[in-house]
Amino acid sequence: MTTCETDVEGNYIRADGWEPVPETPKGQPDAQGYIWGCGHDCRDNTCTGCKVTGYASPPKTYAASMPENPKAIHGRAKPDLSLLPGGAEVPIAQVFALGRDKYGPFNWRKDPVEAATYVAAARRHLAMWFDGEDIDEESGQPHLAHAACCMMILLDAMSVGKLIDNRPHKANTADLIRAHTKPTA
Repeated sequence: MTTCETDVEGNYIRADGWEPVPETPKGQPDAQGYIWGCGHDCRDNTCTGCKVTGYASPPKTYAASMPENPKAIHGRAKPDLSLLPGGAEVPIAQVFALGRDKYGPFNWRKDPVEAATYVAAARRHLAMWFDGEDIDEESGQPHLAHAACCMMILLDAMSVGKLIDNRPHKANTADLIRAHTKPTA
């Protein structure tokens, strides 16, 4: 337990020599948002010299006025990978592990892959799932995870220049979908 003492000028100091900076008025939040009953900043919630009994929550307006951490500012400018749901990532990782064992890890980055191959595989897995079969019989993993892996491989292969774009010539599917989309209220 630390006892807080006062120096010759009446400023509180801790027995171990740590000095509060700056003096904080009684009941007001200090630089870190703590409210102290005695008005000094000894950072010890067991201090017997000033009877501080613990931390209090800083007022909400105080937290908003604190300077923002520069790392947080830069981090928000980058893609937020924390938005990827773990409930999807785990089965997807399991399917990628099966592919690693069968074909080698990230094999699509070594040898170019055809878009149609992965679109067809994804559509098969989606069709089986949509028809009521949740788990792929061969792998024991969810059909949706297989479909997601196909899409991720397409995106990754495209990003590294290893995607063979063998889609059919452009049609008007997008225009048809837009034309037949009912307006919402």
